[in-house]
Amino acid sequence: MKLSNVLPVVLACSLSNAVAGLEWAGTFATNDPVHIWLAQKTGGSYVDPSMRIVFYAVSDPSDIDATIHKYEDEAEALIDSTDSSCEDVTSGMEIDLPTTGKCYTLIFDQTSDDTKFPMNTAGLDGFVAFGQHVPIEFERDMHYLKDSTGTDIEAILEEGSEGHSHSHGDHEETSGKSCACAAKEYKFNIDCTATAAMLDAMAFLKNAGCASDCSPTACETNYLIVQAHHDYCPEDKIPQEVEDGFHDYDTQCTACDISRAFIDGAPNCPAPKCDNSGDEAYASLVDLGCLSDCTSTACRDNFFVLRVEHDLCPHDALSKFSEDGLHDMEEPCAQQLCNIEGAEKTFPVCKEEDMEPESKNESGAATSTVAITVASAALIGAALI
Repeated sequence: MKLSNVLPVVLACSLSNAVAGLEWAGTFATNDPVHIWLAQKTGGSYVDPSMRIVFYAVSDPSDIDATIHKYEDEAEALIDSTDSSCEDVTSGMEIDLPTTGKCYTLIFDQTSDDTKFPMNTAGLDGFVAFGQHVPIEFERDMHYLKDSTGTDIEAILEEGSEGHSHSHGDHEETSGKSCACAAKEYKFNIDCTATAAMLDAMAFLKNAGCASDCSPTACETNYLIVQAHHDYCPEDKIPQEVEDGFHDYDTQCTACDISRAFIDGAPNCPAPKCDNSGDEAYASLVDLGCLSDCTSTACRDNFFVLRVEHDLCPHDALSKFSEDGLHDMEEPCAQQLCNIEGAEKTFPVCKEEDMEPESKNESGAATSTVAITVASAALIGAALI
């Protein structure tokens, strides 16, 4: 498997559907004798119980030919090996990075939400890593690589394995695939506590120019990570950077299908009209002073209209001014909640009939079920984007 699509950006996501094999490579500069490689549970579990990864010390992590291209075939052979080529390491065991390369099987601590592997990087200028998984798959609220002071260390160069293409369209013209099945296919968990994964995916979209061209498979994956969380999770779980920048990608990237979670005790939302109702509702909210006090019935009703026009109508049904205004209103109107038609009353799961043929095993059965996870308490009294 040859890696492709070099991206000198913060992160890349692999679209390989294989459980094993080389999925990702990245180079990193080092200026600290100790670094920490991290993996975290998302949605209450690790994506896999272990991961093979191969490290090589390098002198120039910005040179793609002397790093990723030089070692990728050898690293792939190690990751695919069936012998004892890869050393098992558990939480707290130190990882060495020789110039000749070394393969490790990172075994994650199932009794802990986080597993940390200290890395001996003394005297090194940098290293290249080849992974069986993309590291972002194991992010919840921390970046996967840090130095000894806790500073995030970003990749200089990255490559992801080749994937398949999908059609593209507006957010309102979704792929027809449920986000639970998209999460299974693209191998990420939807976890409303995974702030780091949301931020890393958003950073990728910006740095890779996905607003102009979302056809690269890495753009597709990172958009799905951002969009699924944005459309499902409580407003207070979504980073401001995601709220502010998400809609820049609506017209180029294809969304998956997911509804906001049902909120017990909340009234039904009004039906969307998808005309200028949202802009009129925002103007009324401003005139009524709802930004300072949103407790009145008039503020509630106008906020409901603005919310459904934003959530359920084509993107151009709401002006950019009103869209930005909605985010300003979300905090003062946080207690004004309603349930849209079709709100999820149970956590969405990927059902066999919703899966594409290539996402099933040879017998035609779904290989696993992916659930959308969020603490049930967070759904009560929390507005959704």
